[in-house]
Amino acid sequence: MTPLVTSMRWVDASTLIVFLGGMVTRLTAADGTSQQVLEIDPTTNGLLVLDVARRQIVRELRGASATITVPRAGSPTELLFVESAHHADGAKERVGRIDIATGCVHASEWVRGWSMIAIDTVNEGFLMGHQDPNRGAETLERWDAATSRRTASRAVPRFDVLRHDRTTNLAIMTSFGDDAIRVRDPITLADRAERRLDVAVTSGFAIRPGRGEILLPFERRCTPLPGAPRRTMRRMCKEAFLDRGVVVVAIDSLAEVARATLPYDFEPTRASWSRDGAHVVVPCGRGREQCEWTPETGAIRRMPRPSLDEWSVTPAPDNQTYAMPGPDGSVELRSRSTGKLLWQVPLPRRPLPR
Repeated sequence: MTPLVTSMRWVDASTLIVFLGGMVTRLTAADGTSQQVLEIDPTTNGLLVLDVARRQIVRELRGASATITVPRAGSPTELLFVESAHHADGAKERVGRIDIATGCVHASEWVRGWSMIAIDTVNEGFLMGHQDPNRGAETLERWDAATSRRTASRAVPRFDVLRHDRTTNLAIMTSFGDDAIRVRDPITLADRAERRLDVAVTSGFAIRPGRGEILLPFERRCTPLPGAPRRTMRRMCKEAFLDRGVVVVAIDSLAEVARATLPYDFEPTRASWSRDGAHVVVPCGRGREQCEWTPETGAIRRMPRPSLDEWSVTPAPDNQTYAMPGPDGSVELRSRSTGKLLWQVPLPRRPLPR
């Protein structure tokens, strides 16, 4: 059995968190065919904290089917976390703080599964959105990380994506149903601004690092004239889309900053910002290339797609080393300049003895 590494996150240059999604077992049948089976239970999934300087695993948090962590502001060892797990009465989640130096956990009670959760590192809290299946209304709640308690709750228009922007200290929600962007205060949950776009919002958005802007993929579908029979739509619309691309919107004012209609071989729903926020990275060339779009100039640059290894590496904050999944359920730490292997970490298949 091999531990499945779902993602990795650096807390600082010497502390790496490895997220485990369970154990992968390869089963071989009598006819020689084989298949991989993912085993998920409280002993196989969770997260490990690695001390890169001392080269050892220093902490484990087992039992979560999915965990999201963000370093707590002003604390070198504490993390804010969201933990999801399956219980007998359905999916549930809890939020709180964990000190990776001591293993001390402060968490809320397990609550019903939420459709989306955003971590607010500025005010140290959690924003939770949930749809009431009986009323069809949306509820937005705020939970405080220090007390692990709910501090605010509001009924809000339906939304599909929820994020918190550290630069503007605002909560952003987008809706696929009415192509709207809504901004709220992250503490009181009060309305700040709302805007409906003139194009169809097709997926989630990406926050531009340090700029207070978001990137949204869009599409503008070809639609028949009002009252036209459905059977004539194909004849009237030669193309499935009139155009599709990406739009950049300022979070505080919801003013449009830039827009680009992208060529057909681009995949705008997979667009993201570069690490420095200087340009937008978009898969193109039917997956064989990577393209960069600069909002300020409108320039588009095509490049060969990075190798699989380049996509899977996780650079350290100091850019001196990087981590990547290794063979046989391990994690490799390598030099950023030379690629030399510095440390290979065999990941435990079961919890380490205390």
